[in-house]
Parts: sequence; C-alpha cells; structure tokens
Amino acid sequence: MPWDAASGVCAYSITLTPGSFQMPDTTPEMTDNWYNTPQLAPGNWYFGIRSVDRSGRWSTPTYVGPIIITAPGPSDLVVETP
Repeated sequence: MPWDAASGVCAYSITLTPGSFQMPDTTPEMTDNWYNTPQLAPGNWYFGIRSVDRSGRWSTPTYVGPIIITAPGPSDLVVETP
C-alpha cells in the first residue's frame, strides 16, 4: 500500500554509496516511508532517492550528502561532567 495515496507515489528506489553520488535506478526497493540503513563503515556516504507513481512515472532523483560516519569511540572512554 502506498504511504502517500494522495500523490500516487507507490514505491522508491534508493542508493546509499560511499565516496560519491550514484543515481537510483528504476527498480523499486521500498514502499514504506522510512528506511533503516545497514551498518555503515566510517567515511562519507551519499544518499539518493527517487519515487515512482502508480502509472510507472519516475521522479527526478534527489541527493543528500555527504553523510559523515565516524568510528566509534574507545570502549573504555569515560565522560565526566563537572
């Protein structure tokens, strides 16, 4: 079921790539209005998304990035407040 019945959007194609933007293809990967990423390695990541309506028309892609993922801190890190 599309999450946005008023607009006719019924699915999305996404990309999440390290280093640079990549155009989302025309294969729907998701139909929900949320996305959980896999665990990402430290570095710069780029997100692309495009939607398709019930008539099969794809939108222009939209991009966000870089999304900077940092390495976790040391396990023995102690944060003290004054």
